[in-house]
Amino acid sequence: MSTIKSLKKDELLLVAEELGLDISQNPKIIVLKNLIESSEIFETDKEFLQSVIDGVLAEKAAKIEQEKFKLESERAAKIEQEKFKLESEKAKIEFEKIKLEQLKKELELTNAKCKLSPAQEKSEHFESVPSDIENLIKSIKTLTIPVPSNTEAYNLFFQSLEKAFKTKNVEDKFKAEILLNMLGEKVGNLMIYVKQEELGDYKKIKQLVLKQFQPTPRVLLNQFRLI
Repeated sequence: MSTIKSLKKDELLLVAEELGLDISQNPKIIVLKNLIESSEIFETDKEFLQSVIDGVLAEKAAKIEQEKFKLESERAAKIEQEKFKLESEKAKIEFEKIKLEQLKKELELTNAKCKLSPAQEKSEHFESVPSDIENLIKSIKTLTIPVPSNTEAYNLFFQSLEKAFKTKNVEDKFKAEILLNMLGEKVGNLMIYVKQEELGDYKKIKQLVLKQFQPTPRVLLNQFRLI
């Protein structure tokens, strides 16, 4: 049980206020104690006075705990904030490290490409060409009638082939190779009449094919008899 004598100045002020006593401005501790002890409540109702004292002390203790909790919460929040900031900095550093590794790999790849000889670069370029030509040949074959077995049908074959060339926007440099590929085994005898430098000349190959597979006089005579 706390008594008037054990109370501090702020506690005495609160008790005096609760008792409704007339308090002078900035009173001393001894003045506050004498003021309370000379009050009617002190003389007549010590039990009530004790309840006032207990209430003042409890309220003060609650405020102290509240302030303590507030300080601890602020401290914990500050620690979490610093921790989050530290984690963010670490994540940023890791991200920069990853970017640096990517740049190193890109630089290594660039250096490796720079060290390639012109012959190697040319070789790498042409490695992809066959695949493109093969796909082009397949596409042209799909759009063209089959290579005829009858000599008289080659004009129709070339009409179909050149229409496919136009549809697929085939470059002139690929036309002869596609034609030779489509002719397959039929091109065997034809190669005797083709010079090395003429292998890429589509018009020359076409001319030789039409000449090689044009109907003979006997075939034309037989066709005439069938009419």
